[in-house]
Amino acid sequence: MHLTRTGYNVLVAIWLLPLIVMDFVGNTIFTEQESDYFYYKTMADGLLLAYALYQAFGRAETASARNAARRVADHADEVVSFERIGAAEYIYCALLVVYSCFCWYSMHTINKNSTGMVSIVTLVWSFMSLAVGLLSAIQFYHLKSGAIVELKHKIVQ
Repeated sequence: MHLTRTGYNVLVAIWLLPLIVMDFVGNTIFTEQESDYFYYKTMADGLLLAYALYQAFGRAETASARNAARRVADHADEVVSFERIGAAEYIYCALLVVYSCFCWYSMHTINKNSTGMVSIVTLVWSFMSLAVGLLSAIQFYHLKSGAIVELKHKIVQ
């Protein structure tokens, strides 16, 4: 099983939104070095969120290679061809694997030194970070193997 570009990036965006909120709260609560950490983490999360939303809604449609071949053969469909996805998305997926592991470790560190609601939120989001890391590794594999392709549509004049 694999996700299309839109599905994968929407899930990444859903993961990043609460992280940005937690970063704002962390920047508000802490001072000095801890505050700087959350400041830069907020910027990184914001940039990743912007790129995820661009990937999800601003790029061409993707599909599985099998589905794309079927759609090209169907002359009633607007798809005329498909091609493999470029290296930028491989790098993005690999970056998300590493970054989600970093987020897992950060959430785990906060979790072991906290109680109450902060402990619950960091526990849940640390597991979400691991899930996004695993999903990104799987997505990387499917992109690299050519199982997910970008569709090219007819240009109507």
